[in-house]
Amino acid sequence: MATCREGLGCPFLPTERGWTGWPLRSFPLTLSAKIDWKLKENGIAHHTDHYSGNELVVRRGQPFAISLSFDGAPQEAGTLTFTVKTGSTADLQRRSRVAFGVSGSMASNSWAAVQTFPAPGTMTFFISSPVNAAIGRYSLDVRTGSGGSGSSSVHLGTFVLLFNPWLQGTAGLPF
Repeated sequence: MATCREGLGCPFLPTERGWTGWPLRSFPLTLSAKIDWKLKENGIAHHTDHYSGNELVVRRGQPFAISLSFDGAPQEAGTLTFTVKTGSTADLQRRSRVAFGVSGSMASNSWAAVQTFPAPGTMTFFISSPVNAAIGRYSLDVRTGSGGSGSSSVHLGTFVLLFNPWLQGTAGLPF
């Protein structure tokens, strides 16, 4: 007897006369994700722990940690793509929108995400911005899959990126 696995589509349909062999169309699995911004840990590491509010405030050029847990099918880090964007106008968002996948190392000149040791049901990442990233409020999204019909995008929330006076070599960079 054929069985269906959630998220993969079902190749057979039950009918009054038994199972049919007609394949079904595969639909993308809609996921929701919960994010832990690790406000306390990131606040201490970025010298922003005394700022009021519930929004993550971090400094450019310095990695910050987030943890994700997905409702639905478990995800693999290699299938995730993060997107950050800032700006209040569509033109500025087009110029400041950056998509990046999970890699094995951080880079000082680009956005990057590195997965740390996973816990059951949770994926933890360090995300870093370039040292010359625009300061401001950023939106963070994550997409699962390769962007085709089986992918799903989730808005995770917003964070604030500040100038980093502790980062060597950034004295001449614009705010």
